[in-house]
Amino acid sequence: MFTIAICDDNKQDCSNLCNMVEQYFCGKQKIELHSFQSGLVLYQFMKSQNVHLVIMDIMLDNQSGIDIVKQLKYIAPDCKIIFVSINPEYFQDVYYVDHLQFLVKPIERKRLDFALGKAAALCEKEYVCLKIQGTVQKILSESILYFEVSGHNTTICLNDGTEQTCYISLKEIERKLNQATFLRCHRSFIVNMKHVSRYERSSLQLDDKHMISIGKKYEKDVRQRLMSYWKDVI
Repeated sequence: MFTIAICDDNKQDCSNLCNMVEQYFCGKQKIELHSFQSGLVLYQFMKSQNVHLVIMDIMLDNQSGIDIVKQLKYIAPDCKIIFVSINPEYFQDVYYVDHLQFLVKPIERKRLDFALGKAAALCEKEYVCLKIQGTVQKILSESILYFEVSGHNTTICLNDGTEQTCYISLKEIERKLNQATFLRCHRSFIVNMKHVSRYERSSLQLDDKHMISIGKKYEKDVRQRLMSYWKDVI
């Protein structure tokens, strides 16, 4: 289910946006649509609910939509953002905030449709296909914590606590992975940067508190790529 939140303190504008979004996805994709008049209420909602796309008005009563989005990115770094505003001059203000599109009110349907299509495409689930126990299996990329090689076996550790074993080298697995998300940090390990919660010079801590060693030859690359990744998602 593709979950969308619209935040606009103008009730009529919010209602119009909801209608346009529903019309775009009708017959294409099932969505769950929520509307808010307050950025703070939206923030509280997203602390416990997964939202894929936020359409945010920049000028809210006593609030800046840009500042709200900066806070949202801390709790939902993968959430896609579409900014809307009656004032086109805000285009420069959103430049340094990670977002998909800036739309000027009154919103043109074709421009909104383009932005919605782009957001939906980016939020499609990404899988890694690996041969496990004689069959090719699709594994959801975001569910992978890390890969660990031992002898001729490679263990795939998942965020639900389960493990899978395959007989593929890390080098071959590395070719199949999205390099924007996965990082080779040791001759025996590849980690999913999405699940790295802490970085030290010689080790990484994952969301499940597991510690992964960083090989000396990988130290510089790990530091540079991880810092770049965190900068992009925050």
